[in-house]
Parts: sequence; C-alpha cells; structure tokens
Amino acid sequence: MVSKAIPCGRLAVDRAPCSSVLDDFAGGSQTGDLTEAVVVGTDTIYYRGHRILRAMIPYVLANEGVADATDVVISGCSAGGLSTFLHADEWQAALQPSVKVSP
Repeated sequence: MVSKAIPCGRLAVDRAPCSSVLDDFAGGSQTGDLTEAVVVGTDTIYYRGHRILRAMIPYVLANEGVADATDVVISGCSAGGLSTFLHADEWQAALQPSVKVSP
C-alpha cells in the first residue's frame, strides 16, 4: 500500500477549497489486523490494513489540516468504496463532534 496526503487543488461541492486528498492503493478495505504473516505457497501476505488506517488517521489530523475541518468527505472505488462505509464511524470518532463525516 502506498499512502500520501497531497494538496488537492480542487474545490469541494460547495466551491470551498479542500485541504488534502489521501491516496490509498489497497484492495483489502483496510480491515486486516493479523499479527502474523500468512504464507501461501511462496508468497508472504500481511493483513495489516486496519493498523495502517489507525496510524493514518492521527497523522492526517496532526499534519494535513484535517483536525480543523468542518466537513470531511471520504471516498473510494471498489474495495476503497466499501472501506469508506466500514470506517466512517472511526473517522467520526477521531474528529470533533461538530465535524460532518460523509462517505
């Protein structure tokens, strides 16, 4: 998985500039949380996407201006789209109660 927050240079639906876009190229919906790797044939697989998400949320709050947001939109395609619904409550819990989180 490759993740990085980048200035988005786009406008939100209400025409207000957004602060950042987080690129996440994972297909597991950030649900894995196994301690040990899984070996399948000659491949070693690590199911740790949820650990990455739990580390990523405080990072973007502290470093990307998300802590000051009034609205947060999380989105994705395919497994990423599923992940937005699976983790919307987790994003909401990390933010102030007044912040609107929308998957």
